Amino acid sequence: MVSDAQWSIDHAGLAVYDLIRKLLPQVVVFFAGDDTLLTRRGLKMFGAGMHRDPLLPSRGFTVVRWGHCWVVLCVVIG
Repeated sequence: MVSDAQWSIDHAGLAVYDLIRKLLPQVVVFFAGDDTLLTRRGLKMFGAGMHRDPLLPSRGFTVVRWGHCWVVLCVVIG
């Protein structure tokens, strides 16, 4: 089972990238990155912290919120 196995998301992502490069060697590949703040609170929330929220309007002060910051790197095949 996948849930019982020990695996790394880094190794899985690199394996998918290597597979794309082998199957489509002449295709141009771009990388796109994004980060998203997922607001969460509670006593049982693991790994949450204070992060700057760039989407909330503010004048003269920085808005911070409690939650998780998800960072995503995508492979865009053009």
